[in-house]
Amino acid sequence: MLPALIPIDEGIEYLSMLKVKEMKQKDLAELTTELENTKKEYFRIRCRQVTDVVQNHTEIRNLRKNIARLNTIIKEKQANEKKEKNR
Repeated sequence: MLPALIPIDEGIEYLSMLKVKEMKQKDLAELTTELENTKKEYFRIRCRQVTDVVQNHTEIRNLRKNIARLNTIIKEKQANEKKEKNR
C-alpha cells in the first residue's frame, strides 16, 4: 500500500492518489491552499526539468493528476454550496 504522503526534495508534500476521501473531507479554504501548493511544486519541477535532469518523471504526472483532482473536488464543493443556498 502506498503512503498517504509522498515526500519531495525540498520538503513540500503532495497528496497521493489514494487519499481522495480525505481531500473531500477538507473545507474549501484548505483545498484551495493545497491546490496552490501543488501548483507551485508542479512549476518548480517543470523548471527543474528544463534546466536540469529530473530523476523521477512520474512526479510530474502525479502532480498534474492531483491538481485535476483538487480542481474537481473544489468545483463539487462550490456546486453543493450553491445548491444548498438555493434551497
